[in-house]
Amino acid sequence: MPLVFIKPVAGKGLLGLWKMTEKPEDFPLLDHQASASFKSVSRRLEYICVRLLLAEMLPSASAVIDHRASGEPFIADGPHLSISHTKGYCSILLSDERRCGVDIEYISPRVSNVADHFLRPDEKARDVEHQLVYWTVKEAVYKYFSADDLQFQQILVLPFQLERQGTLLAENMKTHEQATVFYTLTDAYALSYTFGPL
Repeated sequence: MPLVFIKPVAGKGLLGLWKMTEKPEDFPLLDHQASASFKSVSRRLEYICVRLLLAEMLPSASAVIDHRASGEPFIADGPHLSISHTKGYCSILLSDERRCGVDIEYISPRVSNVADHFLRPDEKARDVEHQLVYWTVKEAVYKYFSADDLQFQQILVLPFQLERQGTLLAENMKTHEQATVFYTLTDAYALSYTFGPL
């Protein structure tokens, strides 16, 4: 079943995860809309599955995803929204009360090739899974602090003990605000989300 879960999180919002097993042509109407924007089959599938997941998360609403000039997604007159997708999965985080940020990445050693790009010298990741948690945490924090246009080196993840599920703190080095970040690590993906300071 494509819908993995929809669950309340941190008392602040709703987190959804969809396993993208469909093909765009399984949904002719949504595929037609996606085809106008994306020629890539994988991008069309992401477009479709994000909208399927949102419809499951907000079944009584006809929410339409729009984008700001910066590319940040939003729902007019709706909850705060953050979206992420990776090979095989898409995730949405909604919050009525506060901004939010979510990121998901599939487990792959490719992250080691770019670790120097997102890890600071004072951050130590001992293996691929640890690196993926850092990466997803920084992406989620970047989305939460989108107005600050942060670089990865301007996000400091405070030391933490890697677990399958955990909570950690990350700091916006421009403003020195801290965000509480929740993460999950499975055999298939790393997923992190934040509502900022708790």
